[in-house]
Amino acid sequence: MIQVVPRGLTVTMRLAPTALRLALSLLCGLAPVACGDDAEPEDKPAKEKPEDKDEDGEALRAATLGRLRDSEFTPPDVLPTQAKRPGVSKKLRPLHELAGRAMALKAVYTWSTKTNAEVPSATVKAYVGRSSLERYLNPTELDILALERGAAIAGHAANARYRLENLWALAWVLGFDKEPPFTGGRVSSELETALLGTFVAEWDGNLKAYVGQLSPRSDKEVAALEDVFYCAHAVARAMAGGKRKSAPETFDIDIDGGTIHERRHSLSWALSPGTPWDQTDLTT
Repeated sequence: MIQVVPRGLTVTMRLAPTALRLALSLLCGLAPVACGDDAEPEDKPAKEKPEDKDEDGEALRAATLGRLRDSEFTPPDVLPTQAKRPGVSKKLRPLHELAGRAMALKAVYTWSTKTNAEVPSATVKAYVGRSSLERYLNPTELDILALERGAAIAGHAANARYRLENLWALAWVLGFDKEPPFTGGRVSSELETALLGTFVAEWDGNLKAYVGQLSPRSDKEVAALEDVFYCAHAVARAMAGGKRKSAPETFDIDIDGGTIHERRHSLSWALSPGTPWDQTDLTT
């Protein structure tokens, strides 16, 4: 006996695969007829772009390396350029902060190295108060200024010389004509007189007037010298680790290494807007 299949059922069976494919395509994100064996391969993820080159930093580093190698310094080849270093900007911090820090360093250095007969305590206190220089001092320096004058000299005169190294580099940023070198020892007595007695605001001066008298260096000039000291600092640390060939034989690890550290601190801080003095990134 031959069974006759109703005509309508036959049509329905023929349409079933198409209907199934349509349903599956809707489940796969409303894509038109693209599931299972008929689906097109998914797009491959975009390739990551190569890291942008720091062309300005590389040009600056080439000049830095030439200058250092001329002085028999051999910094590591792996040091990052400025744009790839944390915290360092291509822009100087506000001028009032640079000038205020210079004045504050003059005050705390004088308080801890000069007697009352040389510079009266009242004069130093008035200098600090007139321009609110406390805001440019770190906690240790504020503690020194809070000490009686004799106690400040007895406890801090030995280390105060490092603030002169900070001051020299900072004064150069502000327009002082003599550039601090990465060799050559500490600030001389003649240079100390020029910095404290002539360049930084006098004892009866104030920050606002001092800022108006300054002709600071350009961002580019400061960035160039900061890169030199950054690489020289790496050399000093390598020397401290026993690598004698990193610098000339005349290099003194304690004296030259210390002055490089302090001068670099001022230069890196000057290019780190918004960063407190004690949080300046001094890594190499």
